[in-house]
Amino acid sequence: MTKGTEAAAAEDATAAANSAPGGTSGGETDATEAADCGTGAGAETGAEGGEGGESGGRAAREAARYRTQLREAASERDQLRGVVTAMQRAEVERLAMTGQKGKGWRSKLQDGTDLWAFGVQLEDLVDENGQLDPDKVHDAVADLVERKPHLSPRDLGAGQNVQGVRSRSGGPERMGGIFKAR
Repeated sequence: MTKGTEAAAAEDATAAANSAPGGTSGGETDATEAADCGTGAGAETGAEGGEGGESGGRAAREAARYRTQLREAASERDQLRGVVTAMQRAEVERLAMTGQKGKGWRSKLQDGTDLWAFGVQLEDLVDENGQLDPDKVHDAVADLVERKPHLSPRDLGAGQNVQGVRSRSGGPERMGGIFKAR
């Protein structure tokens, strides 16, 4: 390899590595491959000796630094993706249990995690931009409640208590009231 070609390879590796951490998924492997080429060029120039070896070594170190930055950025991206997914799942579960304010949802779930247990996927509930679509959540909840009505909360209505104390007034249902009446 000539010194002019080595310098061009090092510049290409630097430019590719600089553009990769910006976020395009296709560029990640290209930047790593380009950086690896720069490392190879530095190794060859070191064998030739002279001033070209210094610039090749510098290019190799710079390419290694960019590879490290790329790995760190990818790790951070994956961590943030997990956080966003958890937040979206929590919002879906909240909507499934409470409905959307002002929309008058008839179908709700007692436990929002039932959506996941019965096969609903988060990808089915987001729009093309990755944002949650409350209408899709409502449709999924309505479909699940139609198939499994026992998953919806029981609506007892007023005065239909089935357990517990019905009244706390001082009437005859209190022990003291029963003994005084006799």
